[in-house]
Amino acid sequence: MWVRIYKPLKNLPKKIRNMSEVIDFTEIKLKQLYAEYISSGNYAVADTILKVIAEYESGRALVKWKGGLPYVKYLDDLQHG
Repeated sequence: MWVRIYKPLKNLPKKIRNMSEVIDFTEIKLKQLYAEYISSGNYAVADTILKVIAEYESGRALVKWKGGLPYVKYLDDLQHG
């Protein structure tokens, strides 16, 4: 089971304290993969990636990367499996 652990950090550098956004590279990479599959005409895979993006953005899926490919775990499966 994967668990997200958030622990507040103390004494952050000023540059980090002033940041208003955190860049989510998983979301960026998934959108790049989506565009690549659309441009190559592989619409079935592109549609699947689009669904993964929606689930990931809503917090219902976790994505890990292995060998440059996304591996997805849906949180409903983790709770019921």
